[in-house]
Amino acid sequence: MGQADGFRYLLTDIHGNVGGSIQSGPSVGQSISEDAPAAARYLEVKTSALTQRLYVNEIDKYSCQWRDNYDGSTKEVIEIVPVVPALLINGAQGIAAGYACHHVPYNLSEVIKGTIEYIKNPRITPKRLFSFIKGPDLPNGARILNDEAVFNAFEKGSGSLKTYGTWEVKKVQHGKRSTRDAIIITSLASGSSERFLEKLKDAVESERIVGVVDAQDHSSRDGIEIQVILKSGVDANTIISQLLAFTNLADSIGVNATAISGGLPTIFGVKDIIAEWYGARCDALKARYIAECDKLSSRVHILDGLLTILADIDEVIKLIKGSKTKEIAAGKLKKRWKLSDVQVQAVLSMPLSRLVGVERLELESEKSDLEGKIANLTEIVTNKSKMDEHIISQVNDFKEFADKRRSFIVEKQEIGVEKAKTTTQSGTRRVKMPTPKDRIKEEGKRIGMKRTELTKFFTQVGGNTNIKAEWDKFKDDWYHSQQLTTRKGRAERKILLDRMKESAIKKGMPSRGKYSWVSFMKEKENAKIKDIESDLKEWMKNIPKPSK
Repeated sequence: MGQADGFRYLLTDIHGNVGGSIQSGPSVGQSISEDAPAAARYLEVKTSALTQRLYVNEIDKYSCQWRDNYDGSTKEVIEIVPVVPALLINGAQGIAAGYACHHVPYNLSEVIKGTIEYIKNPRITPKRLFSFIKGPDLPNGARILNDEAVFNAFEKGSGSLKTYGTWEVKKVQHGKRSTRDAIIITSLASGSSERFLEKLKDAVESERIVGVVDAQDHSSRDGIEIQVILKSGVDANTIISQLLAFTNLADSIGVNATAISGGLPTIFGVKDIIAEWYGARCDALKARYIAECDKLSSRVHILDGLLTILADIDEVIKLIKGSKTKEIAAGKLKKRWKLSDVQVQAVLSMPLSRLVGVERLELESEKSDLEGKIANLTEIVTNKSKMDEHIISQVNDFKEFADKRRSFIVEKQEIGVEKAKTTTQSGTRRVKMPTPKDRIKEEGKRIGMKRTELTKFFTQVGGNTNIKAEWDKFKDDWYHSQQLTTRKGRAERKILLDRMKESAIKKGMPSRGKYSWVSFMKEKENAKIKDIESDLKEWMKNIPKPSK
């Protein structure tokens, strides 16, 4: 909740290592590495000013829902109705049994405007509301393609948003005396610069991206800067389209705005979320202000009793002095001035300093103020227009936390380059069947063969058509070399030989003598495992059977 790459508006202030997230500056929300934050014991975390105003200050026993804690020793709050529709400004993502959700965040300033417009006119159309809340505003500031998915996500709560980073092409120094074209990337659609370099490396090694000489990451806490240096004569737009297809320079976000309403999962559009919040906010404020009016009315009732006895203070003092017990005095006060038990208790507890003349003026002033507050709260509770004005005033107070958009909704021509094609016109995925060379590369990588060793193999086979047989032979020689020269290979070889020895002894190989394992292994220390297996079969046939 305190990482800028995960939350559009931070709910906590963190002092310490927050991982790869850039927390401030023009690249706020981007990430330079996949590092996780420091362990909790090394961090100092407190609620942000936004959280304090949005949630914490709204906690009371009347407008919130409470339940017993884990052992029933106290109560804990389980539902707070925030001052603004918080689900819109930070979004949410999660998964549960049978359903999941992915809400995208929107800009606070725009949410405030849209919320106020809805309160003024609940019949506002989604299209009209969209003119105030102009699409998602992502934490990392990625550009969002302006297609029908943006409005579908806004209106219906579902859609697939296409997001892009930012880049430019310019000449950079490469080597001591030369310059080359380079793609300078200053923001990413998702993930970190570290992940981008990993994806780029995989794509180059698998030859999905061809024409890149080098990639340098100059990213820091001040911002993202990745230089992708191109070979001479390579078209930069071609490489950009490949980067969009195979790295996190471009991404898509699947919006699934599912939330719980009335105990049931429901997909909400932005207008639906505001409407749900508005109804809950009205109910919460009514419950709070009715309880507050009751509390203020109780105080006014006590003040009425105090003012009543101050009008006849001499008689009151005489009556109290003439009573033998407190209970007798209370009964006489109730009967003489028709006071309630609460008022009598307040009178008997009143210190002598309250008997001065100025005190009466103060009590009358306090009563007047409280009656004014009661009247104001009662009007808010009973008058819908006053309630709306009050909520709008509270929402407007959050403008101090508003900021400029990080994400911009851009047209297709502003992107300038399309992704490298990965689908056919019909929309079905085109699967490129791997060649024998591709399979060999994949297998070599899987078993741990170095790239230089693969290059050596392809150089040896040249134009040989029976590449599979040559590969099996090369792979067999490579395994044998590993078993003789590496620690891991020697350990594996020892295990295999021990198993062969154990099996041979069970089948009748003597432990000593001419036909023993030691005799068999003479001059075979560096032989291939499969040759040893073959020789062992012949050796076992020549072992004479023991006489009965």
